Amino acid sequence: MDARVPMEVRPLLYGFVRRLQEDWSGIVTGCYLYGSIALGEYVSGKSDVDFLAVTSRPLTSPETNRLARLHHDLTRDYACAAWLDGVYLPISDLGKTNREISPYPYCKRGILELSGYWDVNHVTWWLVKHRGIALIGSPPSQLPFTVTWEHVLTTMRENLVSYWAEKAATPHLLLSDEAVEFALCTMARILYTLQHRTIVSKQEALNAVDLAASPEWEKLRREAMRIRTGSGAPSLFATREERAEAVSRFLSRSIARSIHHVWQGGTDDETGIH
Repeated sequence: MDARVPMEVRPLLYGFVRRLQEDWSGIVTGCYLYGSIALGEYVSGKSDVDFLAVTSRPLTSPETNRLARLHHDLTRDYACAAWLDGVYLPISDLGKTNREISPYPYCKRGILELSGYWDVNHVTWWLVKHRGIALIGSPPSQLPFTVTWEHVLTTMRENLVSYWAEKAATPHLLLSDEAVEFALCTMARILYTLQHRTIVSKQEALNAVDLAASPEWEKLRREAMRIRTGSGAPSLFATREERAEAVSRFLSRSIARSIHHVWQGGTDDETGIH
């Protein structure tokens, strides 16, 4: 198995692959890891085990019920199966986004949802194509779809002006340690991606992203690291409300900076982040 796959999850993945090969031969033609494992940053007890399973055709209702039993068995037999997140897509849907395809089975925290939509966008496809780990099937670089960097930028922009703009406007949703860590690490990765035109792990982005124009960033970065490492050290902020407001300001300024600099042709000095 690929060296990036942590020993902790290998028994689960061997069991998963064995069941797919024994019970789904000719139907499941490929299975790929992407996300934190593929980026070399799996954190035990925190990181998801993200996967894409490729099928030769859309699955029938009885087949999705069989898949649900498979995932039930995995969660019974392997503790870390609760961190499985993934999708089952027919090969004809590879490279497409949710708005272009019909609902599909997807796995969320180890439980199979029979039909719906999950994490399928151009960032997903870029990660699969360029960082993916093949468990079953051909190398991910040979999968029959194309994803360009312009596709990635489109997804990033949509994510910034919808999901993250809403988060920035609702600081009461940023009170918990989990919400703060997720917001800061994810936004750091978005900013790093826009600056360097590649996708890295959240930890790498948190360490490397250059935000000299934002005086609050260093304090927020250290707060995110404190939460992420579980050091037990006290918060750098006096109250959760104060911290939430700082995160909200950071998100708003980062969105403005990104839109101005990447999509409107501005320079860093013109972003209005002080």
